[in-house]
Amino acid sequence: MNQSLFFIYDDRILPDNRFRKVIGEHQRFSEIIYKRKSFCTRTRSVLDAIEEIKGFYHIKSASDLEPLIARRSTINSSARIIHMYSYALITDKDEFTLLVKKLYYSQHNVVIMNDDIPLLLFFADAESYLTYLNADDNESKANLLKYLDINSMHTGSLYNISDYYSFIRFLSGGFDARYFNTLNGTDYTVVKKSENKKKIKMEYAFYHLLPEEMRSWFVLPYNYTESADWASYTMERYHMADMAIRWTHNAIPSARIAAFLEKAMAFINQRNKKDVNAEQAAGMRKMLYLDKVQERIVLLKSCREFPLIEAYIKQGSRYSGIDEVFERYNKLYQKAQKKFKQPDYLCIGHGDFCFSNILYDDDTGIMRLIDPKGALTEADLWTDPYYDIAKLSHSVCGLYDLITSGQYIIELNHSMQFELLLNFNNREYKKLFYSSLERNGFHCGLTRLYEASLFLSMLPLHIDNPHKVFAFLLIALQIIEEVESEWTI
Repeated sequence: MNQSLFFIYDDRILPDNRFRKVIGEHQRFSEIIYKRKSFCTRTRSVLDAIEEIKGFYHIKSASDLEPLIARRSTINSSARIIHMYSYALITDKDEFTLLVKKLYYSQHNVVIMNDDIPLLLFFADAESYLTYLNADDNESKANLLKYLDINSMHTGSLYNISDYYSFIRFLSGGFDARYFNTLNGTDYTVVKKSENKKKIKMEYAFYHLLPEEMRSWFVLPYNYTESADWASYTMERYHMADMAIRWTHNAIPSARIAAFLEKAMAFINQRNKKDVNAEQAAGMRKMLYLDKVQERIVLLKSCREFPLIEAYIKQGSRYSGIDEVFERYNKLYQKAQKKFKQPDYLCIGHGDFCFSNILYDDDTGIMRLIDPKGALTEADLWTDPYYDIAKLSHSVCGLYDLITSGQYIIELNHSMQFELLLNFNNREYKKLFYSSLERNGFHCGLTRLYEASLFLSMLPLHIDNPHKVFAFLLIALQIIEEVESEWTI
């Protein structure tokens, strides 16, 4: 069979005003970033692997269709067309690929609908499609579909997010899947299942080890199940977007962030505490902010990509290499331990209190935390009071979520040094965050210093993307220099 198959990605229908709360202004469905990739990029990655598809057209306006219509005389009449709307998300790559292959051999025009909304149209010949395109309005198109003998088909590989509440349901089932083989459930529950049984058990046990007065902050895990190959637990599904999605789409006005920070600090202040001696407190800090950084730098050096990263540090920064970066950080750390009074207690912490693990609704003020670091014993719950604060800072001040979603550029400046550029002005957010820290008894300089340790510690964990690793390193250097100049440590 030699017919060409063309794919039309129709991005003309825009999200309605309700979506602004999550994705901000002037966003198309294709531009929504989900788990570090835009919906368009995700769609293209699936299509690129389907050999039957010979052409891809991204349609953002009626004028974008004109070149295609103009090809009426050059497109073979037997060419086949798939017209899919950008609010249709591919949720099962294998099933969608099989669907495309079936359509390729179909002799009939096909429509896939959801609640009377078309997700995908297939035309078995180009003439039928061009006739459909030339219809004047939606009503005439609907009548034309009958005339063109359209058959209905069902697939479980597409999800319709054209409705705001369907979009929120989709997001609320999308907890960070880096460690999980499957994330599924119903409209009311989410099931996490993984071969990494220890991590699943630690997350499940964490909640049940918590003091009762802290449990209301977290999503309840239940129905823990373990087999020889996997473990799972179930959680209630909260129909709320996490803060990282809203942040990366610049959808949180500064007036709203103040209320969020007040709620976040309520969690920080309500964490259970236990007094320890100065040696124990210092030991916890050393483990979290110094030893871990050293261990991760050793791990980074063992990566085959490290020589290239080291060369970039030498050639495009003021540092001779990663060792000098660590020494500069270590010098600040040692000064800070002598200069500032540190907390003489430990607290029960979330362990990864960043935007992607915080569900928050502006209208109700409800906040729920997901994906804690985990614990198997009561002793595993305790941490340094600044650790959760530093995690929050690396989202607000360090713009961690922007980097993980790929919204950055690294370029050479006039001094021939690498510079990290992000199209996001967080100046007002930082002021609000600093003010919140000071009101609640946390030192801004210490917070940023410990935040720098987080960026340095995560370098080897993202080595699959060396470009991102270098971006994290540049952020760490910015923080170190900021702490030196602004906080006189």
